[in-house]
Amino acid sequence: MSLPDHYCKYCREFFKFKEEFDLHAVGCEWVYGPRYKKERLLDSIKKMPPAQDQYKLIQLLCDKVAKLERDVLRLKGLSVARKRRVIVEWLQRPDRPKPDLPFHQWSRTIAVSYEHLKGVFDGDITDGMKRALADVFSYSGHFPICSFTQKAGTIYIWSTSEDNEEPHWLIMSHADFIRFVNRLSHSFLATFLNWQRDNAVIIRSSEENKELNIQYMRKINGLGKAYEERRQSELRKWLFQHIARDFEHDVEYDYI
Repeated sequence: MSLPDHYCKYCREFFKFKEEFDLHAVGCEWVYGPRYKKERLLDSIKKMPPAQDQYKLIQLLCDKVAKLERDVLRLKGLSVARKRRVIVEWLQRPDRPKPDLPFHQWSRTIAVSYEHLKGVFDGDITDGMKRALADVFSYSGHFPICSFTQKAGTIYIWSTSEDNEEPHWLIMSHADFIRFVNRLSHSFLATFLNWQRDNAVIIRSSEENKELNIQYMRKINGLGKAYEERRQSELRKWLFQHIARDFEHDVEYDYI
């Protein structure tokens, strides 16, 4: 039985249209054809191949590169999913020490001092939050939040979920992070009100101090939606980098 006219004898692909087959055949014969033919062809070539053949070969190579890129992205996605699963499974192990409080309860215990307020006065609310969090993590303990260098940007929290009322490790969602930031912002506001009361005489002593107080109030309350969203993104990156540790040093998982 004779093969169809547009059937590639090298890779066994069939092409419905002759144009597609011709485009494919130029490169496929070169890649999969007998070695002696390549050598004889190279020896016989005294000049550049016609522009049309060059164009066909370039198109074929572009198609192959695009396919390889798609395969790499697919495999990368599988690898990321596997890493997440392995890390969560390790965190959930019964022999792992568990935090004393779920994340959302623990976040209410973060103390905000006048020193942290100075970070706001010198910069903005995000700078103050970094100071407060840096002080918290300067002490040792089993915190209900962690991250690993092997999974960039992913933060894990010890918390409950809709389908499980018992605390367990899960990936911090954007909504979790915004609630965390809002709760911390409220703590800064409460501390700032106490600071205003304790410094009321100084604030009223001059127009310059009154103006400074207004500026501080604006920083505590936020400097606009677009600005705050950008700074929140920066805070999340800072938080990940500040608490991230090497997962492979904690557990021997050769297949991660």
